[in-house]
Amino acid sequence: AVAKLRDLAEYPIFETTPESYRTRLTANAQFHLAVAAATQNGFMVDLVRHCLTQHNRVLSLGLDFPVHPASVDEHHDVVNAIERHDAAGARVAMERHLDGAHRLVIDFLMRGRIRGIGL
Repeated sequence: AVAKLRDLAEYPIFETTPESYRTRLTANAQFHLAVAAATQNGFMVDLVRHCLTQHNRVLSLGLDFPVHPASVDEHHDVVNAIERHDAAGARVAMERHLDGAHRLVIDFLMRGRIRGIGL
């Protein structure tokens, strides 16, 4: 399971095309869903899937391609903690990662970089 998570933690090479961006969003979703699936909690998997759907929906409305630059490193931080059986460390690493993604979305919203959403 850890080897699968480590493989999923990586992103494909990002090119500034809609297709490449969708591939990157899909890769990110696969990683997060695999982490959720590792909990063996169906409710958690459904919750993560729903959150990712909404997150990706907002990002796909962006005028350019918002990328959280530390995503791959942060994904590996989560996997490393899981591999060490460090639940608290995995939680902290995932919270740090999700906070960064949240800041990215808020920044795009505040700068008017999301189509169809005005503040």
